[in-house]
Amino acid sequence: RLLGPDHPDSLNSLKNLAVALDNRGDYAQALRGFEQVAARYRELYGPDHPETLSAEGNRGHLLTRLSRLDEAEAL
Repeated sequence: RLLGPDHPDSLNSLKNLAVALDNRGDYAQALRGFEQVAARYRELYGPDHPETLSAEGNRGHLLTRLSRLDEAEAL
């Protein structure tokens, strides 16, 4: 709350939460988290920033594991 939702530490925490949800098997929530983080990074830093690419990579990896290959390939 002190840093705000767009602070890099806040976004990193959200990404870590999505990773934890993925590890726990809550794939729907993890995917939403990865999508949210990627969207914020895209808005703040652009599509080619390393943080944006990392978030999209996490999302793509999960989509691949869920056999949603067309969506993963589109990333």
